[in-house]
Amino acid sequence: MKSENQCNLLILSLGNEERGQKDNGLKKSITLLLLCLLYMPLYAQYTGNLPSLGQPYDYDRAANGQVFEVDYGGTLPKDRAMWSIKIAGEERLRVCRNGTLALLGEYNSYPTFNFYTSNKYFLGSINAKGENLNLVGYRAIGIYPRQIPTATIMFDRGETRSNVALNFYNENLNYLNVKSGRNQDAAIINPAAKWLRIGSKSGVAFWGNENADNDDSPHFKILGTEVYSYVPIKMMRNNVTMVFSTDEMNSAGWLGTSTNNGLCLGTNSTSQFFIDNIQNVYIGMSKQEANKIKQDLRNKYRLFVTKGILSEDFAIAPKSTWADYVFNKDYNLRGLNEVEEFISENNHLPDVPSAKQVADEGYSQHDMNKALLQKIEELTLYVIKQEKKIATLESELENLKK
Repeated sequence: MKSENQCNLLILSLGNEERGQKDNGLKKSITLLLLCLLYMPLYAQYTGNLPSLGQPYDYDRAANGQVFEVDYGGTLPKDRAMWSIKIAGEERLRVCRNGTLALLGEYNSYPTFNFYTSNKYFLGSINAKGENLNLVGYRAIGIYPRQIPTATIMFDRGETRSNVALNFYNENLNYLNVKSGRNQDAAIINPAAKWLRIGSKSGVAFWGNENADNDDSPHFKILGTEVYSYVPIKMMRNNVTMVFSTDEMNSAGWLGTSTNNGLCLGTNSTSQFFIDNIQNVYIGMSKQEANKIKQDLRNKYRLFVTKGILSEDFAIAPKSTWADYVFNKDYNLRGLNEVEEFISENNHLPDVPSAKQVADEGYSQHDMNKALLQKIEELTLYVIKQEKKIATLESELENLKK
């Protein structure tokens, strides 16, 4: 038998009976002398592999296992009827009649319940430190519902894995689901009629690839009151793709469609500016209104404006066609009789569009300026010819007078 300092009595106390009464001790209190299993600096709190029994423990062997049954006939509440195990005068374990099992640590330490393999290899522990309850697994910690072979939640080094949806509730309101959604896509869903708030003091960043952990260049970022996109923004609907990006040389902004569709710009929910898929521009028109213009005009002209244009000035781009050919010596200047006959038949000047043609097709400002200049130059030639005839007649008249 080891000395009293090395072995401690494990006392099972039922109620508040006095242990010193020898007569009632056998009836109401059972005092068991167990050989010391622990005599070390808190080996129960040891978080490494379990030391061998041959090393720091002091104990006596028991030949057989024991079943201890404690009868209780007292009247104390169940939470006050208990079995207490003390080591060196300090309580370390308490089993209460109401089913409570308590581990008691030292004042400057914390209680720990350790798990080991048969070869004393440390697997994990449940411990309390301060006001925190800690669950420790040597490799990982898994939570398994009954009859489920796969862990529902697995805590591993550096990560937490969940094989089921995580549902968050405030009282009876389910306000957030994190789960594997349709087609096994990751899903964060707010099933309640509330906002899904995502915020961060330094901004919110989004990556469209797997580089979020090791790349500081997000594809999309919200910072303060500004939104940044470092990739083209595409909006797709009904086979129409609209793109907000930069041009092919990344030297200018670009807003348009990447499909064979036009582009509308508008105000007050009304289209005010339309570009069709052959690069014509319509100001003050919707796509439907632009489609009413004759196709031959849309093929001929590039810009269409309703209500006209008010400008202090405008210029016609340089063109090689002008009406100065009227002054060429080989120009066939119609006679006035021929012009009169054309006017009688067509009700407009030669080489000038008719009123009906202008109403149906419009006219080119350059071509009209050219036509008007042509008529002015022709009139000048007619005047010169008339001046020469008048001079000749005056000369002949003077000769007759002589």
